[in-house]
Amino acid sequence: LLNAMNGQGFSAGAIYAGLGDGLRETSTAYRKLISRLDSLGCHIAICTVYRPRFKGFFLKGLANLGLAFHNAKLSEISEEYDCSVIDLAAVLDGEDFANALELNPRGGMKVVENISHFVLDHPASH
Repeated sequence: LLNAMNGQGFSAGAIYAGLGDGLRETSTAYRKLISRLDSLGCHIAICTVYRPRFKGFFLKGLANLGLAFHNAKLSEISEEYDCSVIDLAAVLDGEDFANALELNPRGGMKVVENISHFVLDHPASH
């Protein structure tokens, strides 16, 4: 998404097109994946995407806007397929990052704990 917009000089049109096209492609891919998993008969969890900690105002705002739309689409898909949501965007805060994109051990543990709770609450039925 950012590469496509950068190639167009981050124009308003490039941002709009990049978000729209990216969301369509991503939601189509997610729906196909979730549909296949749903056919297996197991309970599914979808994790929201956490917000990176960019420092630049423009990049931070653009990332937050894009992720807000993306996470809303994930929530829509989770309702459509009756999936659980592990809301990493809400769970993680600024102290959970080693840098702008990568989690530190504390952040990693939060992710592991939330996924572990889901797995323990929804054991596979074999």
